Amino acid sequence: MFLVYALHNGDGLPRYIGVTAQPLPVRLAGHRCDVAKGGQTRKCRWMRSVEKDGTVEIAEIDRADDRLTVWQLERVWITMCRSMGASLTNATAGGEGLCEPTEDTREAMRAAWARMTPEARKMRGRKIGAKRRGHKASAEARRNMSLAHQGHKRSAETIAKHRATMAANKAAGKPRKSTGPKWSRLTPEQRERQLRGVLDAATKPRTAAQIAQIQKLCAAKKGSTATEATKAKQSLSMKAVLSRLSPNQLRARGLRANGATPEARSEKARRAAIARWSRLGQ
Repeated sequence: MFLVYALHNGDGLPRYIGVTAQPLPVRLAGHRCDVAKGGQTRKCRWMRSVEKDGTVEIAEIDRADDRLTVWQLERVWITMCRSMGASLTNATAGGEGLCEPTEDTREAMRAAWARMTPEARKMRGRKIGAKRRGHKASAEARRNMSLAHQGHKRSAETIAKHRATMAANKAAGKPRKSTGPKWSRLTPEQRERQLRGVLDAATKPRTAAQIAQIQKLCAAKKGSTATEATKAKQSLSMKAVLSRLSPNQLRARGLRANGATPEARSEKARRAAIARWSRLGQ
């Protein structure tokens, strides 16, 4: 059972709305622990000011049997209380994680980031990485994250910002950051596990839906004409590839490509990738 609760200072007016699966006294003790540790969120500052003269109380306002429902209820209660004029100390609109932070929270985050030196930013990243390293989300957590992101689309403003940042980085010659761990940093066991995962995925028989999708993509490509800029890029890329091949490899490449259908070339490329991965794993 999951509870939606409200913190107030005895007058019944909610100042913070949250979700918990713990007994309410235990959750209130957790909030007081955050205050004792010197927390500087709006909630902590409010609790610190109230408990000088009075006390903070906790009350149940709703409940649900699963996490997704209780997160939706939390968002509904926060929206309703704010529409009625309640001065909530919540930093977000509710739900799991930092979901839809308020403008005040965004400004505070921007200001805190701007005050940090480059060394402090790197140190912060290392601390977060060390804390998360080795952590694996449970199957339920992954399912909840997947459901939370379904149907989510980036705004046109966000897409424009990403494009502008990528263009500026490309113009400055900055390499794109890799989101995964570098191969040189992996242990032999991790490399073996990663290679086995790729091989298992590549050698798995294709489903009827996947075959239909490949056929659909191949059919869509038939008759399409690339622009002159695209043709020039493809020509340069192909020349670079062919310049590294021996005469025998060039001859074999031409024989294999003649008369091959797009589906056959796709299957051949898949098998070649499997062979390369197999050699790396040895």
